[in-house]
Amino acid sequence: MKPFAVLLLAVFAAVTPVCAEDITIGQSFTFQSDILDEEQSYGVALPVGYTPDQAYPVIYVLDGWELQFQAVTGIARAQNMMASVIPGAIIVALPSNDRIRDYLVSANDTNGEGEPKPWLAVAGGGERYLQVLRQEIFPRIEAAYNTKPYRVLIGHSAGSSLGLYDLMSGTSSFNAYLMIDPPVTMQRHYLLELSQTMADIEAPNRTLYVSYVPHDDGKHIAAVREMLGNIEARAPGDFRVAGQLFEKETHQSVQLESYVYGLRTIFKGYAPPPIEDAAKDPMVLVKHYADYSAKLGVEFLPDQAYTNIVAYNALNYYQWPENARQLFQMNVDNFPTSSWVWSGMGDYYAGVGEADQATKAFEKALALEAGNSYAAQRLKEVRAASR
Repeated sequence: MKPFAVLLLAVFAAVTPVCAEDITIGQSFTFQSDILDEEQSYGVALPVGYTPDQAYPVIYVLDGWELQFQAVTGIARAQNMMASVIPGAIIVALPSNDRIRDYLVSANDTNGEGEPKPWLAVAGGGERYLQVLRQEIFPRIEAAYNTKPYRVLIGHSAGSSLGLYDLMSGTSSFNAYLMIDPPVTMQRHYLLELSQTMADIEAPNRTLYVSYVPHDDGKHIAAVREMLGNIEARAPGDFRVAGQLFEKETHQSVQLESYVYGLRTIFKGYAPPPIEDAAKDPMVLVKHYADYSAKLGVEFLPDQAYTNIVAYNALNYYQWPENARQLFQMNVDNFPTSSWVWSGMGDYYAGVGEADQATKAFEKALALEAGNSYAAQRLKEVRAASR
């Protein structure tokens, strides 16, 4: 064999993966809708470290096709795990069979100038699709997963029209609405007129975030701002309204930035106190989440992943073992069936020289999740050191 061929084989051997596995973000499901008399599908992505003993808010994504599903899931996970600015959340992607039929409540088939548009001929099924959500989707999700009574709806364009109708009609099926560039001037200004005639919003602790971009010679911006002003005037004192103009984005490109800033706006105040402050006084963490829960009207426990980070810093960096114990114990008390919080408890006991308690904690972690390789390795190390 020539040297070049030998070298080529060596290169291929170096770059060819030994084992390839698919990376998945969630699961897809189908069911027969009795309301629409047709098959409906939805996708579910669980937060990193999902555990059944922790309840999670649910983010519903209209137009939830593959790209939107991946984008929202990735952004939500990153903002939770990398930045700790939003809680872990269950993502439910909803790809409609006919978005114009399902998302537009008004049957008006004209644009803002009253000109008929053939593609709007099927509009008018929005209320029926909301029934699908309330009667067929919500019960399935809430029966299958541990969910908080806190729902977020993400809708773009026609999808945002459905969300705004749900809010302005007084139904308020969701706690928060992330509406992206809504068609306020379409269908003879249907959404704008609805905001002018809507009744007072009675549901407490709601949040509305609306992003929008310049088009239609400035008429769109003016209409969106007028609509937001009308909604705010009808809202209670604890209702939060936020509008954000993206001057350099388009109707399509604005979606990505809206996911980031919209989720941060909805969960504003969730970001925990600095690590050093919480490590110095664990009650700072407890009080922070208690105050945040009171503001939203829904209980949010101290974030499992962040509490673990603070606890390890208290133990190893600041060397405050008693504070570390309180933090690790807080996680165990809040999430007793999470294998990873028991791994943390094991590390605490190993760090303070209590080998027997460390062994029990790592054994508990493995009993909860046999595939916890970290706990398995640490258990071997603790046993070897105590011989």
